[in-house]
Amino acid sequence: EGWAYAPPEISDSAAIEWLFAGNPPDALLFQAFSPALWSQVVQAEQAAGGDAPPDAAVGLGNLYRQLAADAATGGDPAAGERFYAQALAAYETGIRKATAAGASATQTASLHASLAELYRSRVVDATGATNVAYAELMVKEAGLALQGLMADDAMRPEVERWRADGLRLLLTDARRRGDVDNAL
Repeated sequence: EGWAYAPPEISDSAAIEWLFAGNPPDALLFQAFSPALWSQVVQAEQAAGGDAPPDAAVGLGNLYRQLAADAATGGDPAAGERFYAQALAAYETGIRKATAAGASATQTASLHASLAELYRSRVVDATGATNVAYAELMVKEAGLALQGLMADDAMRPEVERWRADGLRLLLTDARRRGDVDNAL
């Protein structure tokens, strides 16, 4: 809202010119970021670059996670998948960089918790079916987050719930398959 595109070299009108061979397609889809949102993405990417603290990667990943959710609810699941992958990459890159720099479990806890929350969003799909692979990933990341979260951290009870829910789902799946060893 309130946004207009007018490049300096075009004074009176803005236009997109498309050169094509053959007949044009039945429909065209043009997608763009608003300049304010694009500015947020660029700033978050710059903040997370180099030797940035782990929280910068959390901020970038959270921005991409929100864009994924917005795209999915806005009727563009393909864009949602692309942003989901970028959120995943932001968190994992942050963890990898922090680990290489010798960061403690406390310093990487927020990254692991954010990654657990990202996986949590995929544990149950739109049909209500449980995705065991995402449940396993959520449990693993929640466990890593809990190693660094202090007892009085406001995030700890929620991460503990995610881990407990994931373990219950895994137990139910193991029982359903008759896998006694994993159930135990």
